[in-house]
Amino acid sequence: MRRASDVAQSSAEGAYSAEGSYSADGSYSADGSYSAEGSPSAEGAYSADGAYSAEGSPSAEGSNPDVDLLIEEMGIELAIELTEAFKSSLTRALTTEKAGVISAEQVVDVAHALKPTAGMLGFVELSRCCQEIDGLRSSGDIGPAIERRVELLSKIEMTRVLVERLLDHLKTTSKMG
Repeated sequence: MRRASDVAQSSAEGAYSAEGSYSADGSYSADGSYSAEGSPSAEGAYSADGAYSAEGSPSAEGSNPDVDLLIEEMGIELAIELTEAFKSSLTRALTTEKAGVISAEQVVDVAHALKPTAGMLGFVELSRCCQEIDGLRSSGDIGPAIERRVELLSKIEMTRVLVERLLDHLKTTSKMG
């Protein structure tokens, strides 16, 4: 089980620096492993009534199993803080990506920084995309990362909207409980 301080540290490590570069050393699970195998193929979204759905089918009463587990482990306030920090990282990534010329190494760095928190919060499509792009580093040829830039940007934009909905849901839940 991860402690809240570990999650907060992981999130902070995956954030942009003031210079606009990423630094990330986060992990997906307590043992540092992550597997996208068997994960749903759709991001999942909150509907207007607050119900969470993945692949078009709602889960139990508006819940997101990944976020529910985080809340159980670290409390709703820290889950909200983590989600807000992730939203800020997504916003900075969009700003950097849209600013113009970006190198293959910067694309890989963005993917590396976003993938742990995307995985923890259950944003499977973004997490998978980031994992694939980050994997290019170990292949020794990061050139194809430039070709994946548009896909990454699209996933970041979509996820940012979903994160805003998730934050609204978490804040509403926090006030009720």
